[in-house]
Amino acid sequence: MTDIIPIFPSLVVKHNTKPEFDGIKEPLIKAIYREMERNEGVKKSNVGGWQSHVDIFQHGEFSKFGRFVMKNSKVALSHVFNPGFKLFLKGAWINVNSKNCFNESHIHPDCDIAGVFWVDVPPDSGDLNLINQAAYSNYRWLKHVTDSVKTQYKYSVGWDFSPKDGDMIFFPANTLHNVSMNNNSENRISIAFNLSLG
Repeated sequence: MTDIIPIFPSLVVKHNTKPEFDGIKEPLIKAIYREMERNEGVKKSNVGGWQSHVDIFQHGEFSKFGRFVMKNSKVALSHVFNPGFKLFLKGAWINVNSKNCFNESHIHPDCDIAGVFWVDVPPDSGDLNLINQAAYSNYRWLKHVTDSVKTQYKYSVGWDFSPKDGDMIFFPANTLHNVSMNNNSENRISIAFNLSLG
């Protein structure tokens, strides 16, 4: 008998905030567009589109949305970490990607967990792509592995996540990732954030 034993996996946590999300979606979208009118935004990993400064939850009307994100982060990550774990917000920012806009590959330094909260996701508006940190060192393994092992163990060069409104995802902050191009004429809206464990 032969066993395949995955060791040292990178844990990705997916969490859906519905139905609570449905009650805040429209007010949050309106607040985001008001912020876009007030602030020209910054250029980080975004190619096109608009990105806020990293302190968005410290702005008055966004503080309640910050509490929503932190509450749901705690719930989601309680399935991974021991009781009594603490989470500290290290920054949060809004991403609004219009048609043909995307986010280049990047990491989130100086924190433990990278998180994304999707607010409005039209069809074909871009996936989150997580890139295998061992893709270079395990090149030949990845090249020759069977499709069934790739599927069963998510053992590949990268992993794509197609989000829906209200989804959150959490992954190790040193994971290289990008967001593919928005091919829809409507905006894709998300909030990215960094967390540290204590």
